[in-house]
Amino acid sequence: MDAVFINAYVIAGDATSGQQITDVMRGHLNFSSALHLGDSEPMRGPLWVFVATITNGAGGAGSHFYDVEVGAGGELELLGGLIVNGDTVGVTFNVRITDGTDTDGAAPAQTDIIMELVPVAVSLAAAASRSFPTANASADNGPGAPFPVLIRGTMKLKVNTGSVALSQDTQLSLWGRIRNSDYPAVTLNGASTPVLTVVTNAVF
Repeated sequence: MDAVFINAYVIAGDATSGQQITDVMRGHLNFSSALHLGDSEPMRGPLWVFVATITNGAGGAGSHFYDVEVGAGGELELLGGLIVNGDTVGVTFNVRITDGTDTDGAAPAQTDIIMELVPVAVSLAAAASRSFPTANASADNGPGAPFPVLIRGTMKLKVNTGSVALSQDTQLSLWGRIRNSDYPAVTLNGASTPVLTVVTNAVF
């Protein structure tokens, strides 16, 4: 192992007043270097931006699963994302990082989950949107998750939306730094035979 990437955070507050997350140290640690409080290694690599719209197909209601992978040796430093509910009824959604042993297009086992960036079954009303990360705690989304987060190799970023009607439309946006990788692969699966239309898949 050449180096280990370390992120350290301080979380202050409670579920009533909200939680503030402070990044106090970030960088690669190896045998020839040291990390100290206050160190912040500059992000390297181009900024990847992905925007897509998703429409249910002929299969009817059902969950959508988006699996995002960078492949062996690659890294995605996820900076944020956005889910938009484009229909007239509500949906639920969650965002997780898994160890990559889970099956594409299916909910991961609890033992596959490394971190929940957005907890299970957060509600999103009709025509509403939700960005992640969020620094505040609330009744429906729990404490804010620390960002940025590093996804490497065969690990997965897994986004799930629960559809309740035919033609349930959503938009997914992601942005982050990529290293040693082509554009991350985004695959879409679901019981409703969803259709993925890519609007933007580029680096800046």
